[in-house]
Amino acid sequence: MIQIERARNDLWVVRRPESAVTQGFPTARAAVEFACGEIRRSDAPSWIQLWIGEMDFGGYFDPADPRPVFGSCQ
Repeated sequence: MIQIERARNDLWVVRRPESAVTQGFPTARAAVEFACGEIRRSDAPSWIQLWIGEMDFGGYFDPADPRPVFGSCQ
């Protein structure tokens, strides 16, 4: 699973729960595209969790069947 959280208006943080390394992006779209790229590199399906304040959105991304997740990752 990959988590994306809005830290402030111009900073979206991408993290894997099992990793201490995080990446920051200026837009949610850039963060989601990065997350999908990470999943493609691992060549295994994964869940992407997007947090915006108290709202939680989830989407499943499978590199073998790349359907849009949150309108991205095509």
